[in-house]
Amino acid sequence: MANLPRPGVQGGKARLVHVNEQVRDFIRSAQRVAETPPSYASVENDLEPLLLTLSKEMTPGEQKKADVAFAA
Repeated sequence: MANLPRPGVQGGKARLVHVNEQVRDFIRSAQRVAETPPSYASVENDLEPLLLTLSKEMTPGEQKKADVAFAA
């Protein structure tokens, strides 16, 4: 793998990274770390409770805009 300066780029900060077949093989074979999803990403949450919470937290002006948007 090579990291070469990219000519003609303002500030000279850009780089081209050349990835050879050995690096590709490593990337393909690397095991992905199993992470537990964050609590806010739970798929068990229903849409209805989330919408109710949102509606309770909206200002009167936001509620009017939402009424107009949903009435259309």
